[in-house]
Amino acid sequence: MIIISGAASSPAEELAGQTPLEAASTPTLRRLAERGRVGGVVTLPPESPASPSVALGSLLGVDTHAAPTPAGPLLARRLRVPLGPDGVAWRVTFRASGSRSPLAPESRPTREETDALFEAIAVAAADAGVRLFAEAAGWGVAVTADDHEARAAALAEQARDLVSEHEVNGARVAVGAPAIEAIELDEPGPEPALEPLADEHGVTAALVSADEAALGLAECLAMTALAVEPDAAGEAAALAAAALAAIDSHDLVVVRTSSTRFAHDAGDALALADALADVDERLVAPLLARLEREGSDEAGGSGWRLLVASDLGAPDEAHTLPAPFLLAGDWVRAVLRPPLTEAAAAGSDLIIDPGFDLLEYALRSGLKPSLPRRARRSIKAIGKDR
Repeated sequence: MIIISGAASSPAEELAGQTPLEAASTPTLRRLAERGRVGGVVTLPPESPASPSVALGSLLGVDTHAAPTPAGPLLARRLRVPLGPDGVAWRVTFRASGSRSPLAPESRPTREETDALFEAIAVAAADAGVRLFAEAAGWGVAVTADDHEARAAALAEQARDLVSEHEVNGARVAVGAPAIEAIELDEPGPEPALEPLADEHGVTAALVSADEAALGLAECLAMTALAVEPDAAGEAAALAAAALAAIDSHDLVVVRTSSTRFAHDAGDALALADALADVDERLVAPLLARLEREGSDEAGGSGWRLLVASDLGAPDEAHTLPAPFLLAGDWVRAVLRPPLTEAAAAGSDLIIDPGFDLLEYALRSGLKPSLPRRARRSIKAIGKDR
C-alpha cells in the first residue's frame, strides 16, 4: 500500500494546464492502471480540515468520523509525551517571514536552533499554561490541559516577538536561510485510543515513512513503525529498500511518502511532477517487481495486491473531492482503464465513502464475501444473539 502524500493537485500553467499527476512521467502507474481499478476515496470526515494525518488514518481503516487522527497527538506518541485524561496535544512548527507555507525541509531550523527557539518561548509557554516539548529539528509538541484554543492562541501571540527577534535569525539569514517569524500550533487532539490494525483486519502490518506523525499513527495501531532517513539516492529509494525488507515478515506493508507532500505544500507544480516521477521509478517499480515474483494466486502463486493512493483529493474550498486511488493484483479486473488522475477519480463509478472502508476493500474484494467493517460487526452481533 503506497500512500503518495499530496499527489492530487490542481492544474498548473507551467504544466500546460495539466495537474502534476497528469503531467508526470509515471509509466509504472500507467501500466498498473491498465490492469487494475481506478477510483476515488473520500478520506476526510465532513467539515474536517485538510489534514494529511487524518486522511492517513482513514486509509489505514480508522473510523476518523468517530476518532480523528490529527498530527498533534501522533507526534506526542512518537515523543512519548504523556497527555493525561484531559490533555490535548498540538503540533508546533515554525513559519518564515512573509510566508504562510510550511518551511521546506532544507529551510527548517536545525536541532540546535529549534532548542534555542523553544528555550526562548519557555516562559511564555508557562505563562500561557502550555507544556512544550522539542525533540527534533524544526518541530515540537505543545500540550494544553484546559481552555485549549485560548491557551494555544495566547502562546502563539506571545511567542511572535520572541521568535522573530531571536539571534538565530541573524545566523540563518547570513547563510541564505529564511528568518523565522512565528510559531504555529495546529492539528490538536487528545490521546488516540485506537484498536490494533491486526485485530480489525486480521493482518500483520508495517508502516515505512520519514514522517513522524505517520510513524506515530502506526504505533497507535500497533503496527511495526519503520523510520526512514533519506540518503543520497533520495527518499523514494530509501522507502523502497525498507519496504522490500519488510515484505517477507508482514502481510501488509504501508509506505507513506513525504517528498511529494513537501512539493505540494510549497505550491511547486514542477517539483511535484518530478517527485511523482521519482516515486514511480524508485518506489513503485521495484515494489511491483518484487510482488510479481510472488506469482498470481489465480495461477497457483502466493498472490499479491498493490494499492496506490493520494492521501487527499485535489484542493477545493470544502475539501470534498475524492482522492485518486489504484488497486491492482489478483482478482482485480480492469473495466474502463482510466489513468490514475484527479479527473478519473472524480468521474469514477468506484467511490469509497467513508474512506476507512478502502482498506477492507483492498484486502478482501473479489476474494471472498466482504462487507464494510461496521456491517461485519453487526452480523457477528446478530449471530451471537441468535
